[in-house]
Amino acid sequence: MRASVAIWEFNSDMEYMELVYLVFNICEEGLYDMAAWLGISYEELNILLFLILHPLYSIVLTLICLSEYLQGKSSTSYPLQAGEDNQGHVV
Repeated sequence: MRASVAIWEFNSDMEYMELVYLVFNICEEGLYDMAAWLGISYEELNILLFLILHPLYSIVLTLICLSEYLQGKSSTSYPLQAGEDNQGHVV
């Protein structure tokens, strides 16, 4: 028995592939429509989204997360205890 990738159960691999193709075709049509609206080609939009914007977005988010992690690691403050404010005073 094949392990299910989602909460749905498919009777065959063909049903699963039909869903994959359906989702892909809907997304692809959306990209064609967006490209037409922007006045650029589908290929130019693909390059803009998946080779420039997505990697840039991923790098920026990674740097933000790394910065937050390093700031939290270098901090000497301890977690708040019940009944304390952020200055450590009993409330």
